[in-house]
Amino acid sequence: MTGNRLDHSCALWALAAGIASLTPTVALGQEAVEGAQGPVINEPGPVSDEDDRTIVVTGSLIRGTPEDSALNVSVFTTEEFAQEGVTSPLDFIKDIPAVGPVLGDSNQFSAAAQGLGGVGSLNLRNLGPTRTLVLLNGHRTIVSPGDGIVDTNLLPLFALERVELLKDGAAVTYGSDAVAGVANFITRKNFEGIELQGDYRFIQDSDGDYTASILAGQNLGEDVNLLLGFGYRHRSPLAAIDRDYANLPYEINPAGYSLVSNPATYFPAIRTTGPIRNNPAAARRPTVVAGTPFQDAGCAALGGTQLFSGGTTPLCAYQFTDYNNLVEEQDFYQAFGQLNVDLSSAVRFNADVLWARSVTRTALSPSYPSTTGPAGPGTQFNYFVPSTNPGFAAFAAQTGFPATTAIPAPYGAAILLYRPFALGGNPLADSPYGNESFGKNNSWRVSSGLEFDLDSELVASLQGTYIQSSSESLVPDYLPVRLQNALDGLGGPDCNVATGTPGQGGCRFYNPFSNALALNQITGQTNPGYTGPAGQANANDPELLRFLFGNTGTLQQEQNLIVDGLISGGLGGLDLGAGPVQFGVGAQYRSTNFDTRGRNDEGLFLNDPQRNPCRIPGDTTCAVRTGPFAFLGQSRNIELFSDVYAVFGEVQIPLLDALEVNLALRYEDYGGQTGSTLDPKGSFRFEATPWLVLRGSASTTFRGPLPSNVSPTTVTALQAIDAANGGFLSVDITGDPALRPESAFTYNLGAVIQSRNFNASVDYWSYDFEDAIALEDENAIASAVVPERGGLADCSNPLADRLTFANGCIQGVTRGADLARVQTFIVNSAPVKTNGFDFSADYTFFFGESAFTLGAAATWTLNYDVEPQVVEGVEISGAYDAVGFANFDRAPGTISEVKGNAFANLNVGNLNARYVFRYASGVTDDRCPSDAPCFVATAGTSFGDRTTETDFGREIPALQQHDFTLLYDLAFASAEVQLQASVENIFDEDPPAARFELGYNPFIGTPLGRTFRLGAKVRF
Repeated sequence: MTGNRLDHSCALWALAAGIASLTPTVALGQEAVEGAQGPVINEPGPVSDEDDRTIVVTGSLIRGTPEDSALNVSVFTTEEFAQEGVTSPLDFIKDIPAVGPVLGDSNQFSAAAQGLGGVGSLNLRNLGPTRTLVLLNGHRTIVSPGDGIVDTNLLPLFALERVELLKDGAAVTYGSDAVAGVANFITRKNFEGIELQGDYRFIQDSDGDYTASILAGQNLGEDVNLLLGFGYRHRSPLAAIDRDYANLPYEINPAGYSLVSNPATYFPAIRTTGPIRNNPAAARRPTVVAGTPFQDAGCAALGGTQLFSGGTTPLCAYQFTDYNNLVEEQDFYQAFGQLNVDLSSAVRFNADVLWARSVTRTALSPSYPSTTGPAGPGTQFNYFVPSTNPGFAAFAAQTGFPATTAIPAPYGAAILLYRPFALGGNPLADSPYGNESFGKNNSWRVSSGLEFDLDSELVASLQGTYIQSSSESLVPDYLPVRLQNALDGLGGPDCNVATGTPGQGGCRFYNPFSNALALNQITGQTNPGYTGPAGQANANDPELLRFLFGNTGTLQQEQNLIVDGLISGGLGGLDLGAGPVQFGVGAQYRSTNFDTRGRNDEGLFLNDPQRNPCRIPGDTTCAVRTGPFAFLGQSRNIELFSDVYAVFGEVQIPLLDALEVNLALRYEDYGGQTGSTLDPKGSFRFEATPWLVLRGSASTTFRGPLPSNVSPTTVTALQAIDAANGGFLSVDITGDPALRPESAFTYNLGAVIQSRNFNASVDYWSYDFEDAIALEDENAIASAVVPERGGLADCSNPLADRLTFANGCIQGVTRGADLARVQTFIVNSAPVKTNGFDFSADYTFFFGESAFTLGAAATWTLNYDVEPQVVEGVEISGAYDAVGFANFDRAPGTISEVKGNAFANLNVGNLNARYVFRYASGVTDDRCPSDAPCFVATAGTSFGDRTTETDFGREIPALQQHDFTLLYDLAFASAEVQLQASVENIFDEDPPAARFELGYNPFIGTPLGRTFRLGAKVRF
């Protein structure tokens, strides 16, 4: 342990010792539900009459009555889900005030979301989804392979009885990952009958979302209960083009535009070597021989925005988000089975099995920009079009480009910035969106165990859980060498590039000019300069275009085994006068096996950095190894293994009739260079009056590194890099075998008020991190070397060797545009501290058999302080408080200072009506300078006679949403029927506008607009 952690531990024991001086009163009754697997609930919940055995509730090892609560736990029942129109775990999570930015919607432009399309994470206290432990019936559940993130979309909502949310550090009880808290999803017990449920949500410009499920339960005699169910949920795509806020002009929101486009800008040029013909020595950038640029004529006609860089160089800005979705098409499947058996009066058996699958299809740009070309890394002049290209003559006639010259052959045009498919779409696609990737997740989990009554006071349990998760992804990208060969007339699967003749036999030309584009497939704008065959969307041969592409992606698999043993009960009849002392002691073993492989569908191993590290497939001699793809990186084969051992204990001491103290301790060993942790926790519950309870807890809590965090192998991601003018580049991420567990000193102080009509709670919480496990900020590293966006690089900076530039880093010559990739490491990073308040209250008015309830819950985050980050002695980022800022380019993401909801609920007979108001306070885009506009276009860029400047998105407004749900229960002789109807976003408000690619802040808003939902639940 570090010295600070030891100081915190001493402070905890001192706190526990001081608790004994508090004065007595009477125990407060709390409500809970049978069957929870882990501490006590301190907010009201329904009482179950299914089983009167003593229970364990989320957060404690001690079995006892529900009065044992001392922790900040909220309970959400399936009845409440129905009353609020919740149809998925993601809907539920996003509405919890204590939860920060989550994944699950379309966030392909967020660094945090890459590779996690469709994953519904849970992010308590804005501390990140890997710091919130998610349980199913008290035990660990399915994670996204390699990421340590539980996908709540895979949990069986149709089989749940409730969710218990512990908003306090709980690693002492549950082990690593429970730093911010725990969410325990608890399924139904002793359920009998058949329940069918389904609903449909009407969404403008979408085919709608729908769910369906069936659940069947049966008591087989008095001692056996069997539960089986299946659920399905579908989300239809919602295109960005269908929402005005996602289609703003460049001069208002430039975030969704790219200057790497087609139509493109060309310069007269020569090439000093012939066609590449798979010869690395021939891969040279063309020499620009004239300073006059010529823009392809089709920009405006096809819907592009005309710009001028430096006042003279024409560029065509292309809105790539026209081809993207606000919501991706997703399908989720779950099958769940559960068996509970009383083997005898003293022995009980439980088992549950979950199989889950998700499929996400993501709409991409028609093609990616080239961040590397046949000559290596770099974004400019990657490709050369010889004058022999069939499209060249029409291009020259349309633009005035010189068709003849004294310059010796090969003469033609050098393309300034390029991607093959942009405003004309991708003719290979089945839909106008031009390009598509997909991700699939297949997972299953089995958990079973035995519980023994050792005597009248002691209970022992042994539980084993096995989880297997697999995922696969596929993303297409083109090969620069194949593209250049096709520009030379040597393209296509049947062309022998070593001996073929350009444009003859199986060798084909690719026409890069806009005269090959008939129309913009999204907007329908036609191109008067199109010269291709009538009715053909693109004059290029589809077989040739298909050959330009290869597939990247990964195949990942992870297996987890967890074994828990626990003994709990009375401590030998020990009683200090206010009740018996209770205890729990146990041990846990966890193992993880993870492997990832790059997919190589064509059998050419294009995605293998060992076989194809260079731009030309088969070449292994290049100095800068960016792989054969124009934009995407490659995937390394990695196999990782880890195992963790833990022992832990807890004692519950009723010091006085009104005062109860819990003390806990956990030792967890990670082995290797990571080492071990020893962490204590203390908590108390003190009833000041029959209606007022004071509570508190303090602990050191921890999170061990994932196997991928400590592996010295490197994985490659993509991120927009400011130093490279915002272009997306490869980011190489490497783990550290000496990485230490991160730790946090956490405490919570609160009060609970309860009466028949009124319930309220307030809690102050604080987390103080040391050795936080984090990724070095790739943007900050690049900006330390290239201080001005796109400007000159400081090659003397100690971090210059973290960056890969085309042709190396040359002082006074190399610029941000030459940047190809960035190297970062997973490290024990800068300290983080956050604190705030949780509030909740509700009051019920009774009118005979009817009830009207008003309630509210909110989280007020006071501070989220991140200390300066230092890399190799260089401070790459200063200290900052993240509260109230968008934090699009830095951790922890968007934090609204206040997030909450209020409701009014009326229950009259068979009718229940609920109105909900949801709120998240506005934030400031921290990327905007305080003394200048948020965005100024490249110097000299003009629209007529004015320079483009925008402050759009500097202040992102608050989320304010109004929802209404009606439930009506019908009773028939053979069935109970509940009819459901909801209106979400009653006033059809747009989400908070932001200078983000999709035009809004996806972390505090929804893109759907007003929606209507109809559903029904039938129970036989």
